[in-house]
Amino acid sequence: MLTILVQNLIKKGVRFWRHQGDNYLQSISHKISLRSFLAIFFVLQISVVMLLLQWVTVWNGNQGSYNLAGDLHEEIINNVTNLLENYLRQPLLINEMNHNAVKLGLLDLSDLETTGRFFLQQSQTFDVSYINFANEAGEFVGAGMTDNSNISIDITTRSHPQILYKYAVNSEGNLRDVRSTYAYDYKTQDWYTQSIKAGKAIWSDIYVCDRITNVLAISASYPLYDDNQKLIGVLGVDQTISDISNFLQRLQVNQSEVVMIMERSGMLVASSSESPSFEVVNGEAKRLAAVNSPDPLTQATAQYLQQHLDNIQTIELHQHFNTELLGEQYFVHVSSWGENLGLDWVVVVATPESFLMRGFYARLKTIVPVSLVAFILAIQLAIKISRLLTASILRVHKASLSVAHGNLDQKVPLKSIAPWLPNIRELDELAIAFNLMAAQLKIAFEARAEMNQTLEKQVEERTAQLQESRRQLIAHNQALIDLSKNKVLTQGNFLAACQKINEVVCQILKVKQVGIWLLDDAHTLIRCVDFYIITTDEHTQGLELLAADYPDYFQAWLNTRLLVIDNVNSDPRVKELLPEYLMPPGITSILNALIYSGGQIIGVICLEHIGTPRTWTLEEQNFIATLADLAALALEASERVEAERAHQLAQKALHQSESLNRAMLEAIPDLIMRVRRDGTCLDFIPPESIDMVNFSPNDEPLPPNFLEQELYYINQAILTGKLQVYEREIIR
Repeated sequence: MLTILVQNLIKKGVRFWRHQGDNYLQSISHKISLRSFLAIFFVLQISVVMLLLQWVTVWNGNQGSYNLAGDLHEEIINNVTNLLENYLRQPLLINEMNHNAVKLGLLDLSDLETTGRFFLQQSQTFDVSYINFANEAGEFVGAGMTDNSNISIDITTRSHPQILYKYAVNSEGNLRDVRSTYAYDYKTQDWYTQSIKAGKAIWSDIYVCDRITNVLAISASYPLYDDNQKLIGVLGVDQTISDISNFLQRLQVNQSEVVMIMERSGMLVASSSESPSFEVVNGEAKRLAAVNSPDPLTQATAQYLQQHLDNIQTIELHQHFNTELLGEQYFVHVSSWGENLGLDWVVVVATPESFLMRGFYARLKTIVPVSLVAFILAIQLAIKISRLLTASILRVHKASLSVAHGNLDQKVPLKSIAPWLPNIRELDELAIAFNLMAAQLKIAFEARAEMNQTLEKQVEERTAQLQESRRQLIAHNQALIDLSKNKVLTQGNFLAACQKINEVVCQILKVKQVGIWLLDDAHTLIRCVDFYIITTDEHTQGLELLAADYPDYFQAWLNTRLLVIDNVNSDPRVKELLPEYLMPPGITSILNALIYSGGQIIGVICLEHIGTPRTWTLEEQNFIATLADLAALALEASERVEAERAHQLAQKALHQSESLNRAMLEAIPDLIMRVRRDGTCLDFIPPESIDMVNFSPNDEPLPPNFLEQELYYINQAILTGKLQVYEREIIR
């Protein structure tokens, strides 16, 4: 019957898993195939790679444009810096040379005509606009370029202060006729007043030159002092800066680019645009702020710098920006200049990104079609490879489905994915592994029948063991119930209880002999209360085992409830018992259950098996442990009965003693009183010859007439412990 049950379970399990497999196959029938998945994966992978390549290409183009813009702007900035260094250092050098010439006596500033010719030669030699000198005495001399590229020498004398005479000169620089005169007070001009106030060489603000139409100029002023630091006068050199715009236009790479020079205040100095750097209002020329420039790109660049650089005041050395100007991306480079010459200008270069990227865009027109063709070819190749790769895998997949449906005679051939390619090692290993798995499954199914038989046998053996265990448990429980109902355990006869327990152990557990031993108070020995041998049905008592003779055996009791020894010959805990106790009767296995009372070991129940070594089951161990507890209860019951018997005897003796004492007291003819130390009478026994009707004990002391005598003899009796005899009159 058990065989049929096992076979049914196996069949149900096979049907269940086949049904689960069919349901799973149905659930995945609408899902993507491996071939499609690989094709989509390869296409996505190639697409991502192509997009990344395109992005890297564009990024590299942008980076290249950034680097090109940086190099281009750096070159332009260097050229502008070199121009300004050379162009604006000359006025400073001229002033220094004239200062030295005056100190060395080579130049007499009081000779205005000679000084004018000298200044004219210097202006032509160093290519500056105008050189002049003025003093506090009202004298002024200047020479240089005027309108229409004419040159003149201008003189103001002491006799005609504030009247400027403009002389024409010949080719040798000699004075000719007066060309014109006009009022001119140089003492109100900044180039004169500001240098005296500063006490050192300074630059004036940029101004629109009144000598030359539509020209911006700047003056370098140099105050002269004698050895006593008394002011001699002020030297000045005017330099036009309109030519700087022409130079910036030559540096301009394309028409969409702007190169300009600004002051920190935002005023325009020069620009590469064709628009002028000043404006004419009511016939008078005025300087322009860069944000008001008529050139849109110059204006937009200046506005961006003002908005993002706190009015251009925070620019230090070089700063780069990439921003949108006039609807187009521009690279902007800003650099400060002029600190070493006493000026504080800003050089700005703005180049459109489209100009720098035009080469990249031209290359991109070739890169995109080539990349698209490569992308299409890569997709076709990916689809072809996915089909080749999945062919072998699909063969394994088909064979696996056949095996899942019970057809174990499956074998996957070893093939290359293409005739012109070698075999792939992993695919061959997969086919070999599947073939081995199919063969192993076939062997496993063939061995299933044999395994079922083995399993059936094991189940039968285990069932028999469980039945035997159940039988033992029933027998043990019944024996414990019978013992708990037996009055011998509670009537106080410990020996009889031990004898009953030993008999039950031998009958239930089928052992030859069993003994109950008690430990003495000093824990030096155990004494046998009862030793029972079932073969002779004999009970003996009095055998003793000394702890000093068997220390390992006694030590094994500590911290344990049971001492389970299946083979005494191989257990070191009882090797000391072998020669004298275990071997003579042929004991091979022992089971000891310690008896506890009040948490202390008081004894042991020892089961001794004779014959083939025995393995003590868990049920047997639990049974003997429970009997040890019953033995402890029997001992406690015996001790309780003994205590009650002793108590009854003591009560009887006490009653007899009280009766005797009462008879003796009643036989004494004298008055007996019980008093406190203070003389208060508690109670008394009057003699028959005295009438004590009016005398009663109370909580008050005795009358004063005999209290003193009474207390004296009471204290004497207490101190000496001897009988005190005295006489006293008692009133009837």
